[in-house]
Amino acid sequence: MQHWYELYGEAITTVDYEKLTENPSEEIATLLDIVGLDWQDACLKIEENKRSVKTLSNTQIRQKIYTKSSEEWQHYEEELAPLKEMLMPILERDGWV
Repeated sequence: MQHWYELYGEAITTVDYEKLTENPSEEIATLLDIVGLDWQDACLKIEENKRSVKTLSNTQIRQKIYTKSSEEWQHYEEELAPLKEMLMPILERDGWV
């Protein structure tokens, strides 16, 4: 992402998944404002959208915003420790932690 930030700077909007799932109204309103769209209540009721979806996540799209997945990784923290150790310098360098 550092490459794209260098090329496009503030034209890139980063969305924090945890913030989005904890406070979808505020985060979605912010995104809509950034792209110049008006608020619609349907933004919070994605599971009610009847349009055709051609993606592997079709069933996921038909569900309410899911808030628990951000903590699921903790069940595998021990197994992920080597990967975390390897990635931490990069994450720190790029300002993610």
